[in-house]
Amino acid sequence: MKAGLLKIAQTGKANFRFTCNQNLILADIDEKDKPEIEHILKEYGILDYTNGASALRKNSVACVALNTCSLALAEAQRYLPSLVTKIEPILEKYGLQEEDITIRMTGCPNGCGRSPNAEIGFVGTAYGKYNLHIGGDRLGMRLNTKYKENLGEEEILATLDELFGIYVQKRLAEETFGDFSYRYLHTLN
Repeated sequence: MKAGLLKIAQTGKANFRFTCNQNLILADIDEKDKPEIEHILKEYGILDYTNGASALRKNSVACVALNTCSLALAEAQRYLPSLVTKIEPILEKYGLQEEDITIRMTGCPNGCGRSPNAEIGFVGTAYGKYNLHIGGDRLGMRLNTKYKENLGEEEILATLDELFGIYVQKRLAEETFGDFSYRYLHTLN
């Protein structure tokens, strides 16, 4: 994919814009140049990858964490894609694969990946261990709340499986996962 993006950059026919959600937008492309850019996107599999990505994957963000950040206690950027791959079948199990659930992961409590703003947030506490936070809203306007501490991958997947099952059974009409989990947390207290 990087080679394809480099090839697009070398054409000089598109501007690259990076969003705060770690997305890339190809902008300012003249109508006459769009077929060439689309051909490159197809040739390098970028369109297929983008169109085939799950809603969860499209709504995921991670900080750089290990090895780049000296403050990191756990992986984030290098680990989140594989964790999302393991969460996707759980979503599918409950018919939630099209839900636009936001998920954020940081390698430490500093929150560079904006995990406190997500519907599902992970904060690294040690290598392979994360605090699970839930209840943020989809727009990032409400902070989430710590739900469980120091979870390894198996515990993360089991906890999310349980939460998604409860969500499917008890959510209100049109209620997002973040809104549901916020309401659910308040029933536990």
